[in-house]
Amino acid sequence: MIEITNFAAKVLNMSNSENKNNFDWVWYVIGMVAFVLAFSAVTLHIGYLFLAAIIGLIFGGVFLNKIVKGREHKLSLRLLLQSCKIKIHNQYYILMKKISLIMFLLVGALAVNAQNVTTGVTFPKVDASPLDVVYYPLNTTKSKTPVEPVMRVLYSRPQKKGREVFGVLEQFDKVWRLGANENTEIQFFKPVTIAGKKIKAGRYSVFAIPSKDKWTIIINKQNDKWGAFTYDEKQDLLRTEVVVNKIEKTIEAFSITFIDAPEGANLVMAWDNTQVFLPIGFKK
Repeated sequence: MIEITNFAAKVLNMSNSENKNNFDWVWYVIGMVAFVLAFSAVTLHIGYLFLAAIIGLIFGGVFLNKIVKGREHKLSLRLLLQSCKIKIHNQYYILMKKISLIMFLLVGALAVNAQNVTTGVTFPKVDASPLDVVYYPLNTTKSKTPVEPVMRVLYSRPQKKGREVFGVLEQFDKVWRLGANENTEIQFFKPVTIAGKKIKAGRYSVFAIPSKDKWTIIINKQNDKWGAFTYDEKQDLLRTEVVVNKIEKTIEAFSITFIDAPEGANLVMAWDNTQVFLPIGFKK
């Protein structure tokens, strides 16, 4: 048994001494290239580089195994040791296995970290009063042929949800943002006329003061404000009153649209069982 052990050790030492130089630089190069590829993959999120690194490490392991076996000595050291039931530890082989394990763990940690960076962003949930947009003409963005817009409204759409809206949820005779969240915005792409007053092209805010039988519509020069909390009457461009129309169909979500009119278009606003029209004139 001692003689067999000595013979196996000589075979191992011979293989190691003859291939030591090749072993060192080949594994070092393969390991470094694989590490660089893997690091680049997890930081730049390039999947095929990570795959290339894994293939490189596997190839390096196979190549290492062939070197340990020896090129000139065709004898299979593994079969010899198994048949003799002798456990011989190759320090180089063990060292390389440890290095490989460390590299794999490092790459895995980097991959997990990169994943946390990409998935750790907290996005807001869908708003209960989603933002919507309406153009005039209504087919401005949907037409296959170019359509020049006249105006556009950006507004949020609160829901009725079984509540009584005007006079309760939205109190009478108080300034209302005409929707929810940010104040409603209207943009004119050309000069228009409202209640006999000419308004230049530009962005404006729209507020309303609901009453039982009429609304006061306000065009204001303030923009990008939350609700009507910072509403400044001094920034009003105009105020005009419109008649309230009661409708049979209940409108669940606050809605705005445009309909054609002989001298321009009407801005139509409706919620619950209330509907109002704001005439807007412009050259067609």
